[in-house]
Amino acid sequence: MEYTTFQEELPLETLKDRARRFETDFRLVGVRQREEDERGEVAAQLKRQQKRQEIERARRAVLRAAVKEKAQKEQVRVWRAEVDRVRKMEEKRARDEKEAKDEEERIWNAVCDQEIERRKPVSCETCNGSGVCPACDGVGTLEATFLATRPGAAAQDLEFGIKRRGCDSCQGWNQGIHGDIVPGNGVCVVCQGVGKFCTGHCSCRRPSRTTVRALGCAVFDSPSTSPPDSPKSGWSASAWSSPKAKTSTTPFELDSPKSRKGRNLAEDKGIIKICPVCRGSLLPTLIEAQARWFADAFSESF
Repeated sequence: MEYTTFQEELPLETLKDRARRFETDFRLVGVRQREEDERGEVAAQLKRQQKRQEIERARRAVLRAAVKEKAQKEQVRVWRAEVDRVRKMEEKRARDEKEAKDEEERIWNAVCDQEIERRKPVSCETCNGSGVCPACDGVGTLEATFLATRPGAAAQDLEFGIKRRGCDSCQGWNQGIHGDIVPGNGVCVVCQGVGKFCTGHCSCRRPSRTTVRALGCAVFDSPSTSPPDSPKSGWSASAWSSPKAKTSTTPFELDSPKSRKGRNLAEDKGIIKICPVCRGSLLPTLIEAQARWFADAFSESF
């Protein structure tokens, strides 16, 4: 049998050198193993560090998303609050405009009603608007009874008994037991047969919507029966009348000396002036009729 021999790597080394070499190789293997182990630990540490970095990045991403979502929610909240504020302002403005328009329409309707009431003629209290004499009911004569001094007595040219006489309440003549009968005209002496009196507001210009809007509720400071230019009235004839009306003769200028003289002449001639608008009496005036009614009421109270 033939032995096979291997060629030695170091043919000149001794056993001591070989043992030293084996020990060195063993140590090198340990060093390499330790280096390999250290590299594994470093890799694991790097992996752990990368994992921690990934976790940190994910956490930061979540935080950024939460902050962004919060900012978006805040923007949406501010936007909705602004939208609600604008909507409420628009609703309030529309409500205020509607209330102002309704108030203006109410004032305008009230002014129209007030103007209608102011222009309504006043019925004559003496004849209750009929225009006839209340004493003779428009006939112009009354029945008069003339009694003799004793039964069967007779006098020449005298007619005893019941006979007609003129109504002295309507410009007739009470001729007594003898004389020709002078009947009255049968019309009311206060209103001269018209039956109603003009309040004097017919010649005033009606207020416009612009004037009513400017004055507001100041137009209701006085009752509707107060004439313009009176202390109790919030209206003024000069404010409502047109420029032409200021120079023309209005019912409120009838108390001037010149117009009073003309009215006296008209009364002497029996002329009656009637308002062309309400067909109420301008001559005689409402003030004269009210004075007459007050005097009658005052005399009846005593």
